Amino acid sequence: MLQPDISAVATIFMLGGLMFFLAGGDLKQIFILMVVAVLIGWIIVQFNPTGSDRIEKYLLGLKDPTLGSYHVQRSLEAIVREVGSG
Repeated sequence: MLQPDISAVATIFMLGGLMFFLAGGDLKQIFILMVVAVLIGWIIVQFNPTGSDRIEKYLLGLKDPTLGSYHVQRSLEAIVREVGSG
Protein backbone atom coordinates (compact mmCIF):
# COMPACT_ATOMS: atom_id res chain seq x y z
CA MET A 1 0.00 0.00 0.00
CA LEU A 2 2.97 2.33 0.50
CA GLN A 3 4.05 1.88 -3.12
CA PRO A 4 0.86 2.35 -5.19
CA ASP A 5 1.89 0.21 -8.16
CA ILE A 6 -1.45 -1.40 -8.91
CA SER A 7 -0.48 -2.48 -12.42
CA ALA A 8 2.42 -4.59 -11.12
CA VAL A 9 0.13 -6.33 -8.65
CA ALA A 10 -2.43 -6.98 -11.40
CA THR A 11 0.28 -8.44 -13.64
CA ILE A 12 1.48 -10.77 -10.89
CA PHE A 13 -2.08 -11.96 -10.21
CA MET A 14 -2.76 -12.56 -13.91
CA LEU A 15 0.46 -14.56 -14.33
CA GLY A 16 -0.30 -16.54 -11.17
CA GLY A 17 -3.80 -17.31 -12.44
CA LEU A 18 -2.44 -18.37 -15.81
CA MET A 19 0.08 -20.69 -14.15
CA PHE A 20 -2.67 -22.13 -11.93
CA PHE A 21 -4.78 -22.80 -15.04
CA LEU A 22 -1.87 -24.38 -16.93
CA ALA A 23 -1.08 -26.56 -13.92
CA GLY A 24 -4.56 -28.08 -14.21
CA GLY A 25 -6.54 -26.01 -11.73
CA ASP A 26 -10.26 -26.69 -11.46
CA LEU A 27 -12.38 -24.21 -13.44
CA LYS A 28 -14.65 -23.69 -10.43
CA GLN A 29 -11.63 -22.68 -8.32
CA ILE A 30 -10.37 -20.37 -11.07
CA PHE A 31 -13.79 -18.70 -11.35
CA ILE A 32 -13.98 -18.18 -7.58
CA LEU A 33 -10.46 -16.72 -7.52
CA MET A 34 -11.33 -14.38 -10.41
CA VAL A 35 -14.43 -13.11 -8.61
CA VAL A 36 -12.43 -12.55 -5.41
CA ALA A 37 -9.63 -10.78 -7.33
CA VAL A 38 -12.10 -8.46 -9.11
CA LEU A 39 -13.82 -7.67 -5.82
CA ILE A 40 -10.52 -6.90 -4.07
CA GLY A 41 -9.37 -4.84 -7.06
CA TRP A 42 -12.59 -2.83 -7.00
CA ILE A 43 -12.18 -2.19 -3.25
CA ILE A 44 -8.58 -1.06 -3.73
CA VAL A 45 -9.53 1.29 -6.57
CA GLN A 46 -12.40 2.76 -4.52
CA PHE A 47 -10.39 3.43 -1.36
CA ASN A 48 -6.94 4.11 -2.78
CA PRO A 49 -6.58 7.69 -4.06
CA THR A 50 -4.05 6.63 -6.69
CA GLY A 51 -6.31 3.91 -8.08
CA SER A 52 -9.42 6.06 -8.25
CA ASP A 53 -7.43 8.94 -9.79
CA ARG A 54 -5.99 6.70 -12.51
CA ILE A 55 -9.39 5.23 -13.38
CA GLU A 56 -10.92 8.73 -13.46
CA LYS A 57 -8.17 10.04 -15.76
CA TYR A 58 -8.50 6.99 -18.01
CA LEU A 59 -12.26 7.44 -18.41
CA LEU A 60 -11.79 11.18 -18.94
CA GLY A 61 -9.24 10.40 -21.66
CA LEU A 62 -11.71 8.09 -23.40
CA LYS A 63 -14.31 10.86 -23.48
CA ASP A 64 -11.88 13.55 -24.63
CA PRO A 65 -8.30 12.45 -25.42
CA THR A 66 -6.97 15.98 -24.99
CA LEU A 67 -8.00 15.93 -21.31
CA GLY A 68 -6.50 12.52 -20.54
CA SER A 69 -3.21 11.93 -18.79
CA TYR A 70 0.03 11.62 -20.74
CA HIS A 71 -0.14 7.82 -20.65
CA VAL A 72 -3.73 7.71 -21.86
CA GLN A 73 -2.92 10.07 -24.72
CA ARG A 74 0.08 7.97 -25.80
CA SER A 75 -1.83 4.68 -25.58
CA LEU A 76 -4.72 6.05 -27.67
CA GLU A 77 -2.22 7.47 -30.15
CA ALA A 78 -0.55 4.05 -30.46
CA ILE A 79 -3.90 2.35 -31.06
CA VAL A 80 -4.86 4.89 -33.74
CA ARG A 81 -1.48 4.49 -35.46
CA GLU A 82 -1.72 0.69 -35.41
CA VAL A 83 -5.27 0.62 -36.76
CA GLY A 84 -4.39 3.18 -39.42
CA SER A 85 -1.33 1.26 -40.63
CA GLY A 86 -2.95 -2.18 -40.74
